[in-house]
Amino acid sequence: MAGNCSCRLKYLAAGLGAADALCYIGRPDHLTFFHGYATLNDDLIAAIDLGSNSFHLVVGRMQGEAFSCIDRLRDSVRLAAGLTPEGDLDEPTQKRALEALARFAERLRGVPTHNVRIVGTNTLRQARNRDAFMARAQDVLGHSIELISGIEEARLIYVGVLAGGPFSGDRPLVVDIGGGSTEIIVGKGSAPLHLESLSMGCVTYSNAHFANGILSDQNFFDAKTAAALELIPVRGFFRRQGWDAVIGTSGTAKAIARILADQGWSNGTITREGMEKLQAMMIAAGSVAQLQLPNVKSDRVDVLAGGLAIMTAIFDVLKLDVMTVSDSALREGIVFDLIGRMHHHDARDASIAALMQRFNVDPGQSKRVTETLNRLLLQVDTKEKQEAEYFLPFLRWAAQVHEIGLAVAHQQHHKHGAYLMENADLSGFSSSEQKLLAMFVRLHRRKLSADLMNEIEPKSRDIAMRLVVLLRLAVLLNRGRSDEAEPDVAIEVAKRRLSLRFTPGWEKERPLLRADLKAEQKRLANAKFELTFA
Repeated sequence: MAGNCSCRLKYLAAGLGAADALCYIGRPDHLTFFHGYATLNDDLIAAIDLGSNSFHLVVGRMQGEAFSCIDRLRDSVRLAAGLTPEGDLDEPTQKRALEALARFAERLRGVPTHNVRIVGTNTLRQARNRDAFMARAQDVLGHSIELISGIEEARLIYVGVLAGGPFSGDRPLVVDIGGGSTEIIVGKGSAPLHLESLSMGCVTYSNAHFANGILSDQNFFDAKTAAALELIPVRGFFRRQGWDAVIGTSGTAKAIARILADQGWSNGTITREGMEKLQAMMIAAGSVAQLQLPNVKSDRVDVLAGGLAIMTAIFDVLKLDVMTVSDSALREGIVFDLIGRMHHHDARDASIAALMQRFNVDPGQSKRVTETLNRLLLQVDTKEKQEAEYFLPFLRWAAQVHEIGLAVAHQQHHKHGAYLMENADLSGFSSSEQKLLAMFVRLHRRKLSADLMNEIEPKSRDIAMRLVVLLRLAVLLNRGRSDEAEPDVAIEVAKRRLSLRFTPGWEKERPLLRADLKAEQKRLANAKFELTFA
């Protein structure tokens, strides 16, 4: 399905802290990098949401302070229905998905790679064979796919809904019933206050509770009870926050609102009374095949029962009366989050700052190590500038949080830190980005092993290793944790050879530093790096 839309641009990303842009530019042959991603030369932007029910593509253009959607595509892939009892994505579903992505790939031609963002959601999070499928999908698309957590999916949905406003109230409750999961968020302005991603969706519930499309009172009761059991443990969090507006988004909410309006049961909103009438109408029909809903697509009718049961349970457990519906959802959130990164409003900066505060990371030491790292980077030449620019923000974040593992234990704190970075809910980060960040934290001290770089493409491992060495040196040079000026140091790097030159007499003043450098020299030699210092 293609269409056009236009919405006012809001440079927002929920929960952001606007970070100062970093822009280090040395001589023309020196490393030049920007915080985040390169400034765009093209105004085309595209986002793809690989949902559990449907795949969505939106392509738009930046025009001054407006973002105009110039094309949309949707394909009902039913990814969630293709999960086998063993948790694998079956081959027919993979084939259907790849055919849809081939059509999307044609529309992506001409959109710069750095302006494209593609995310996988609940079903891909669950599938045991997701890595193999994602590799095939990336080959078809010609772009990488980010697997995001349920909490990150919820945040992006909130970003999308806010971008598509306006709506009444300053404290919205947002509900998105997808094919395999349901995201519920309450926020204040642009900041989400509480986010949940629950394992219930219109596809999975329709398959589990309405076998063969049978619509009975008992089936609805069972489905609503199962949904209520998912909701009851989290309802207290939402009730304590409170809300002054209720907004539904995505296919289930839109379909219910459309049916209620067509039947004259509401004015385009979703109401408790209207859903009771819709359920009664569906039970009277007896089966999905007998339902007469001319303004609802057949692929949506097939999963309507599961979605209606979940929505009714949400109304019951959270005690809702009426819900308005937004046209914006996850895909718009992806677009506006990407726009935020371009303008140095990156949710990942806020996540790192919040994590540092939560685990009492020493901000002074983080600052010292980061500043030293930046000074070393300024002196480094590299021919792989484009590859280096992707890694540099993660290297900087790793410098900020390299000591986070101390919150667990001093011994092996680099390993504890890596575990925290990989497994924490970090807004703005995909799972692969968290693994990359965890890798840098893990390698900032002790053994330097290329075996820990399996998440990085082989062609990029060498540049990543060289950047890790710079991080290690920045940490080592600040072992004294002093705000006194560190010794002037010049660095020369030629592939795997590094040479440090200090001001005369430094060895007498800093014997511990010399001992540390000697130990690091041996560790780097084991990783086939040559370090000299004088």
